[in-house]
Amino acid sequence: MSSPSVPYSDEPPTEVTKAYFEAITAALQVLVLTLQSNGSLKQGEYQVALRVYMEGFTAQAQLRDHIGAS
Repeated sequence: MSSPSVPYSDEPPTEVTKAYFEAITAALQVLVLTLQSNGSLKQGEYQVALRVYMEGFTAQAQLRDHIGAS
């Protein structure tokens, strides 16, 4: 199952884009709090997982930019 993606752009975010990311952020916060409250996710685990994901995402974007520049 693939997740929806928002293409990278140098354009400033529109109101629709801002609303989309605010909704996703709110939903993610609810999910994390729910998982923490029922013991499925320990305090701090989400932050570590998010950092690892974002490092991979950043590295992937840098590689894509490097390949595109070649």
